[in-house]
Amino acid sequence: MLLAPGRARACAVRRSPANPGDGEECEPPGTLLCDADCQVRLPLGPLGGLVWVQAAATPAVTQADGTAAAPPEALAACQQAILRGTSRLFDRTRRPLERCVARLAHCLLGPDGGSDACLARATAPCQAVVAERDARRAAAVGRTLSRCAAVTPAQLLDPAGGLGFARAAASCPFPAAGPPGAADVLDCAYRTVACAAEAAVARVMPSAYGMLGETDLDPDAAFPCLTDPEADG
Repeated sequence: MLLAPGRARACAVRRSPANPGDGEECEPPGTLLCDADCQVRLPLGPLGGLVWVQAAATPAVTQADGTAAAPPEALAACQQAILRGTSRLFDRTRRPLERCVARLAHCLLGPDGGSDACLARATAPCQAVVAERDARRAAAVGRTLSRCAAVTPAQLLDPAGGLGFARAAASCPFPAAGPPGAADVLDCAYRTVACAAEAAVARVMPSAYGMLGETDLDPDAAFPCLTDPEADG
């Protein structure tokens, strides 16, 4: 889940369905699809029961704003662009982080025994990973957006007749007011993939979190999806 730790949840702090009797339309609040007051951000029909509790089946998203739906070939081209872009982003997120942690391991476990000079040299590439990560994701989203120009946000979200990103969007934070656009949905998809890349590093290098904690970087802030193996469940 990509919601920031400690984020305020004004209406549905519980992990139970939204309560229509209290005027709630969706949950959890503060996401791409559901605002802080548990009101839906998009003028759409039910999204397969992922957000709206009224959905018993998985109907197609209504084009309630009157926009024309993209033809199947446009959907296919957009999906291919997302597959290519997210595959590149996964590798370009995972590999630099692995190299960063490997340098730290050489300092902390090698003959230098964690000398300040060695750690300083090893920390610089880790800082570069943080600096470049968001710019790399934004560039990838921009390239994909041009291939998905004909696809509406509704089709990107629709789990029945579209690309089905509603489940990811229900976890991505979106603090701004107003309905999300295609760029917001795509950015959510790419954030999810970048998060998976960091988590993959933690699985194959379980000491990564602790090693990063030996630097000036705060691993929780710098790499939020690189989990602490000693944290409680």
